[in-house]
Amino acid sequence: MQDNLTKVLKLINSLNKAQLLTLNKVIVTLIKQHQDTEIAEKSTEFRRGDIVSFVGDNNKKWVGVVLKVNLKSIQIITLDSYKFNVSPTYLKIEDKPGKKILDFKRILFP
Repeated sequence: MQDNLTKVLKLINSLNKAQLLTLNKVIVTLIKQHQDTEIAEKSTEFRRGDIVSFVGDNNKKWVGVVLKVNLKSIQIITLDSYKFNVSPTYLKIEDKPGKKILDFKRILFP
């Protein structure tokens, strides 16, 4: 792996500006494809009614219930009735949800 990377870096150093710009577009496209694949695979782990959590701004942990599973995001609702569309790569299933969120889930999905 390291040997291949060394060869690629040597080759990159010999490219002109136009070639580097083209290479950049190809690399960005490949990265996006990898991200899309990762997101699609991760989204299959979630179902409506799952209790999940994620860490938002200011390192605040949010816990909610999955309302909808989309191709690239999962819609969740919190106890405070906030709705978030979150990438499935940021979510985790809550193993030991609290009583309040379990009661909330029963209200949403009787």
